[in-house]
Amino acid sequence: MTEPLTLAALGGVALSEGIRFLYAQADQLLDRRRAPREEDATPELPAPDAALVDRFEPDLRALMAELAPQVRDRGTGTDADSDTEEIRRNAEALRRLLSAIHGTHIVVGQASPATVKGRIDVEEVAGYVAAVRARTARGSIEVDARAGRVEGGGEFVGLDVDTLG
Repeated sequence: MTEPLTLAALGGVALSEGIRFLYAQADQLLDRRRAPREEDATPELPAPDAALVDRFEPDLRALMAELAPQVRDRGTGTDADSDTEEIRRNAEALRRLLSAIHGTHIVVGQASPATVKGRIDVEEVAGYVAAVRARTARGSIEVDARAGRVEGGGEFVGLDVDTLG
């Protein structure tokens, strides 16, 4: 699945705030692992998969260690320090890891773009058929398309979009 937004697209304050959010989520996740509580989900995210937390704890800790200076320097107003490729890669890795652990796509820095899912499963195509057809599409698009047979003159399309973005 294509990710609709990566942290590479953010800059300045939005990137710094995104890093702080991801760090806080990872910190809460590891705190709950040490002292489990009834409420396993944060208001922002679904309950984590405990097996994935166990499996990826070393990765979570390593990414948090790399991002800790960005979180500690919150009061300095130096958001420009967040704008390095290594920090962006680490923050993006943490975002993807938290998304997998919580079983949901985490978007940082903007409202979540729409997710379009199209599925088509046909035996025979004699005309035009598309799993997804749109003039303009933004966000994430998932297509699952299968056709048994396409006759001469038939057109079988998984994704037909005039303008992306």
